[in-house]
Amino acid sequence: MEIESRSWYWHKILMCIILIYISQPAANFLLAQHAYEVNSIEDFPDADLADDICADAYGNCTLRAAIENANKSSHRDTIIFKIPGKKTHTITLKSTLPYLLFPIVIDGTTQPGYTNALPSISLSGKNLLNNDVPAQNDYYQRRSFGLYFDNNSSGSTLRGLAFEAFYSPSIEVDSDNNIIEANLFGSYESQPERGNWVGLVIYGKNNRVGSKQTNQGNTFLNNINGLIIFGEKNLIVGNSFGIESVSFPAYANGKAMVFSFASKNNEIVDNLIISNYGGIEMSGINHKIYNNFIGTNRKGDKGLGNVIGVNLLNGVENIQVGNKYQGNIISGNEIGIQVFNNMPPFLPRNRFLDIIIRGNKIGTDVSGKFSLGNKIGILVKDAGGVVIGSNKEFESNLISGNWEAGIYCFNAFETIIEGNLIGTDKTQMYEMPNTIGIYISNTKVFETPDNIVVKNNTISGNLSNGIHFGSFTNNLNITGNKIGVKGFKFQALPNQKSGIFISSEIKNSCIGSLLESEKNIIAQHPSFGITYYGDESLAKDMLQKNQNYGNGQGSINRTEINEYPTGYFNPLRNLEKIYLTYMLNQYAFRITRTEDNLKYWYNELSKMEDYF
Repeated sequence: MEIESRSWYWHKILMCIILIYISQPAANFLLAQHAYEVNSIEDFPDADLADDICADAYGNCTLRAAIENANKSSHRDTIIFKIPGKKTHTITLKSTLPYLLFPIVIDGTTQPGYTNALPSISLSGKNLLNNDVPAQNDYYQRRSFGLYFDNNSSGSTLRGLAFEAFYSPSIEVDSDNNIIEANLFGSYESQPERGNWVGLVIYGKNNRVGSKQTNQGNTFLNNINGLIIFGEKNLIVGNSFGIESVSFPAYANGKAMVFSFASKNNEIVDNLIISNYGGIEMSGINHKIYNNFIGTNRKGDKGLGNVIGVNLLNGVENIQVGNKYQGNIISGNEIGIQVFNNMPPFLPRNRFLDIIIRGNKIGTDVSGKFSLGNKIGILVKDAGGVVIGSNKEFESNLISGNWEAGIYCFNAFETIIEGNLIGTDKTQMYEMPNTIGIYISNTKVFETPDNIVVKNNTISGNLSNGIHFGSFTNNLNITGNKIGVKGFKFQALPNQKSGIFISSEIKNSCIGSLLESEKNIIAQHPSFGITYYGDESLAKDMLQKNQNYGNGQGSINRTEINEYPTGYFNPLRNLEKIYLTYMLNQYAFRITRTEDNLKYWYNELSKMEDYF
């Protein structure tokens, strides 16, 4: 009886399940996961969404029809491609594709003929422009997406497609935990019209853009903006913003990456960022920038610079550019790293919170033995709260080979420059000069003191002065630096003018210390150890507080001349010619690798003849 009772119990359960299924509408049988095979480049909708077949009116499965069918199911459906023919296929959209409402996999690598990082399927937005809308309203009224991941589409994958000629973001992601990899945003052809207004926009969190696997990163070319991030905890890894193999007549992208005020906790790791106007433009908080090639090829031995490599703007907090194990190569750019308070000029300079720059090579190749140069390695402008380097092992920066200055503090304050190699190679045995090691200058006397600390750096081998103080500087603390010598053997590695040059009166500042451990070593310069402008009483104080020896013309010299005029970049522009001439003469064999590179330097020098 007990056995029969149990059997009848399970029989009733089974009958209930059958009754539930047969009582449901037919459409609900479509909830099972599907794979739709796109076989047409046309953009027609599905002919009958009531059936379970992806087919337009001509019997073909288009991408639009596949998405419409996938949107019937909350399961994670898959769209694959098998369009006849071996060439690259372009799907020219007639209107925005249906929003992706649920998790989905769209895999362009399934198209026959796909090769690594070279999609065979391209989506074009060239026909989506609404010409009846005024041009000034482009972004808001003309925009039509390529793909839009709705907020219920979390867990999707987009792989192996190309997106070109969209007057708005080709893709917007408003969901979480998605993977965007092996796609091309823009075009390999040097045709700006095939780029996008924005390649990819991320609003969600925990998305992965790119991959650590070879050839699985995304490529961004010819876009006004490659990638814009509004979300948090996203990983941007292994992508190429610009490519090494093609010479573009214009920049690869206007801006490679832009992080908004709302963005936070994102990581930018192992990316190639070359030949853009802007590399990484960043606001927001708690971002990490590790192990990227910013302005060089992936071998790190050739400069392919951006105008600005890393641009940290007003609103950034707790930003890490490099660390002891994952430093970036930031070379070949006009400005390697800029920390800039970009508020209106009539507002006071702004203190940022915890901008940490450590473990990077700025101006050199990956080996740290050859120069690839930025014009300026690090520029801190109208801003404070910046820490450059550290005394801890592997946390110093190598800042060498830059045309104008290794570090330029312009209207900067509350900045610490500590433990860096500035003007030497990584071994500290050979010079790899900046024109000036560190340049500090203001346009006026500010109400808040400068409070700039320069300590425990090796500042040697530079073409002009090791440290140069320009106009209106105050409250400086310069201690424990090795200036003009090799960092660990105290052998001569001079800066070619003065170790320290003070070109105007400085106030409330400490150059050296009575403590032996905090005295600067200023030695072996062909000129004076210290050249200063100002009160003669300053000389006695500086002689007591520094180890100043072996300088060709003496330890200290007072000048009556304010050597350089006040003004942004004016002091440094006069020194570019020195640097270029130097590279062509005694140092060129260590910097230039090819005849083309040598021609480049000659051309740069010839352009400056009219200026001088």
